[in-house]
Amino acid sequence: MSKKEQQQAGPKVMDMPRKCKGEACSKKDTRFGFCDEHYMWYKEGLINKHGQKVLDFDKKMQALERRKMKSA
Repeated sequence: MSKKEQQQAGPKVMDMPRKCKGEACSKKDTRFGFCDEHYMWYKEGLINKHGQKVLDFDKKMQALERRKMKSA
């Protein structure tokens, strides 16, 4: 790449590490803006894409725990 092309492209900017979108979570995001634990919760429908708990969180969490107990 020539100097002229580099100047037109502009300086390279690196993204700062972001934190998980989950409520009160301070871990780094790894997938889709969530840490590993909250990403699994997102995939199970426990939290929405903004990291907020859904209305029937308790019901879904109990169902998830039951499924984990059966598989273990």
